[in-house]
Amino acid sequence: MQYLVFDIRERTFAVPLSLVREVTLPLPLSTVPRAPEAIPGAMCLRGRIIAVVAPECLPGFSALSDDDLSGSRPGTLPDGQTRFVVLESGTWSAALRVRRVGDIRELEAAPWPEGVSEAPVTPGCARLPEGGALPVLDVQVLRGLVDSAILADPLLRAAFAR
Repeated sequence: MQYLVFDIRERTFAVPLSLVREVTLPLPLSTVPRAPEAIPGAMCLRGRIIAVVAPECLPGFSALSDDDLSGSRPGTLPDGQTRFVVLESGTWSAALRVRRVGDIRELEAAPWPEGVSEAPVTPGCARLPEGGALPVLDVQVLRGLVDSAILADPLLRAAFAR
C-alpha cells in the first residue's frame, strides 16, 4: 500500500495515500473566533472552506515532545518547511499542518508489535523495508477529534457547515 510520509513536530508519521487529496504550501488562514487551539484557522481551497488542524494540539498527540514548538503560536512553525496535507474521506476534508513532507512509500500495514502502546490516533503501523515501523494516522479517529472540536460550538458548526 502507498503511504505519504510526513513529520509532526520531530516525529515521522504515515497516512494512506488514498486519503490525501493534495499537499500545499501554507495558504493564508482566516482566524475562526472561539476555535480551539487545535484549529488555528480555516482556508479557502478551490472554493471550499477547510479547517486547518494543528495535530500536536489534539488529545491523541499528547505523547509528542514539545521541544521544537515550545513558545510558538499554533499556525506557525519555525523552519519554513511547513506544509498542509489535505485529507479527504467521503465528504469530510481537513488540512493537516505538518512540519515537513517526506515522500510516497510502498509499505506494508501491520499492527503494533506486542508491548508497544500507541495513541488511539495511530492504532497501527507501516513496516519499513530497512527495519522499524512508522505510526499510521487513523483518519477516522482524526476526523472524530476535529469534528468534536467543531461541533462543540454553534458558531464553529456554522463556519464549517458542509
